[in-house]
Amino acid sequence: MQQVRELATGAPQSWPGLPERLPPPVEIAAFEELSKRHPRIVALRSKLAASRAEIDVAKSERRADPVIGAGISREGENNIVGLNFSIPLYVRNNFRAEVDAAANDALAVEARMHAEYQRLQAQLRTALKNYQDSRGALEAWDITVSGRLDEGLELLERLWKVGELSATEYLLQVQQRLDTRASGARLRAQTWRSWANWLVVSGDWQTELGRLGL
Repeated sequence: MQQVRELATGAPQSWPGLPERLPPPVEIAAFEELSKRHPRIVALRSKLAASRAEIDVAKSERRADPVIGAGISREGENNIVGLNFSIPLYVRNNFRAEVDAAANDALAVEARMHAEYQRLQAQLRTALKNYQDSRGALEAWDITVSGRLDEGLELLERLWKVGELSATEYLLQVQQRLDTRASGARLRAQTWRSWANWLVVSGDWQTELGRLGL
C-alpha cells in the first residue's frame, strides 16, 4: 500500500478495500477476445496498418501521373488550340526499392504480431493456472481449516482453565494453531498476488476492478 501511495499523484481520503471473496477465474474461451483487445496486440495492429499504408504510398510514387496541358495561339485570323501530353520517365529511380522495403517492413510487423499473440496466449494460460491453483487451495483451506481454528483455541483455553492441560502444553498448541493461521494468511496473500498478476498479464485490469467496485 505504501508503494501505491508513493505512485499516486492525488491520494484519496480513503483507499477502497478488497472484497471478501476473490472473483472467479475467467473461462479459457475468453482468451481469444482478451488477446485481440490486449494493448500490446492493439499497438502492433495499428503499426501493421501504418506499414501497409506505407506500401500504398510507395506504390503511388511509382505511378507516372500524366501531365496534360492546353494553349491557345493566334495565327493570322485563326485561333489555334494546342494540346500537349507528357508522362514523366523515372530513369534514375522507379521506386521499386521503396515498395519492396515497405512490403518487407509490413511483413516483419505482421510476423512480430503473430509471435506476440502466441506469447501472450502462453502468458495468459500460465497466469490463469496460477490463479486457479491458488484460489482453489485457499477455498479448501477456508473450508477445512479456517473455521476450526477459533473453535480449537476456545477449546484449548477451557481445557487449560480446568486443569486438563498444563501451561506449557496450552502455549505449545496455541502456537501451533497460530502458525497454521499465519500459513493461511500467506496463502491468502499469495492468491491476491496471483490475481493481481493475472490482471496485469491480461491487460483487462480496468474492467475487472470496475466489476468489484474498486
